Amino acid sequence: MKTEKLLIALPEGCREIMERIRLAGGESYAVGGAVRDALLGRPAGDFDVTTSFVPEEIMALFQDKKLIPTGKNFGTVGVEAEGDIFEVTTFRKDGNYSDFRRPDQVTFSKDIKEDLARRDFTVNAMAWSEETGLIDPFGGRKDLENHVLRAVGDPEKRFSEDALRIMRLLRFASQLGFVIDPGTGEAARSTKELLNAVSGERLSVELEKLLKGPSAMKVIGEYKEVLESFLGESTLPRKLTGAYHTDLAFLFEKQDEKALKAALERLKVSKKTRELALFVHENLAYPVPTDRIGLRLLLKAAGEEKAGALLSALAPEKLSELEDVIQNDVWSYKSLAVRGNDLGTEGEKTGEALDYLLDACICERVKNDRESLIAYLKKGKRL
Repeated sequence: MKTEKLLIALPEGCREIMERIRLAGGESYAVGGAVRDALLGRPAGDFDVTTSFVPEEIMALFQDKKLIPTGKNFGTVGVEAEGDIFEVTTFRKDGNYSDFRRPDQVTFSKDIKEDLARRDFTVNAMAWSEETGLIDPFGGRKDLENHVLRAVGDPEKRFSEDALRIMRLLRFASQLGFVIDPGTGEAARSTKELLNAVSGERLSVELEKLLKGPSAMKVIGEYKEVLESFLGESTLPRKLTGAYHTDLAFLFEKQDEKALKAALERLKVSKKTRELALFVHENLAYPVPTDRIGLRLLLKAAGEEKAGALLSALAPEKLSELEDVIQNDVWSYKSLAVRGNDLGTEGEKTGEALDYLLDACICERVKNDRESLIAYLKKGKRL
């Protein structure tokens, strides 16, 4: 197996785990995304470890550490070292994937190449240790250098095993700005209906990351039909903002609210994301208020969060002025200089009087001091 010496800075906890396994006679490697990102010169995320030791051997070797054995049946044990949790997973071969998401069973292996062969893309199928250097049996480093995303082995098989890999492909293309190998891209299109076997929550996580990527517009344009397999008919957005709720609204700008609601339900988004997406979508066709009175009226009608979401979508240059209005202007009942018990009214009449005063202050028809407000009510025969 071809290896290459390469220096990767491991977190101290990861180094400690790998060294202890090595001294006990086992093999261990940093694997996956951390190796990919290190080769790209990007800050690495989670450092996962793969090893020739089975979970029972890992648990015995690290019995002095905090262990998280919830993934033990699939070969994974979480080990705490230097305050961080590292997933340590036995080399394995996967069985059949009857649910298009997880293997029905796994078989442990002693061969790192067999473990790497089950992974999704060549750029994620590399392993590294200080002793061996880089292990790259599928040309992942060359694909990194050429900015290509390519499935390991047969792409249709990879996607049929775990349909979420289709979304991971698009997400990586968006985040990294890589091109997708034609065969891998065609397989993503031909197996796109398998995404309906994936939970909405998992799809939502990948979609949000995709939409935030620098190449998101390109990916959406090229693979719109893949996204529509679970979203329904959508729109090539006029722009993307990085705010998930706003970008979902833009994705359905040319569709009605019913289509957006169905997509939000499929994605199982939070109540907050749902409310903000629907509010922005509802108002995309209207001019956004940009004068100070208009901003006050928007805040009164929608509240801080929704007003901020709408301006972020349509007039981000006005956000600083919106913040100034929030801090210094009258736009809510609590900012009025009078309270209901100051008016001598009861029930519904009190609410009507306060609303009358708030509109008058917002539109600058009266000063916001107690004396002026009471006089204005009397003049308007509201008391």
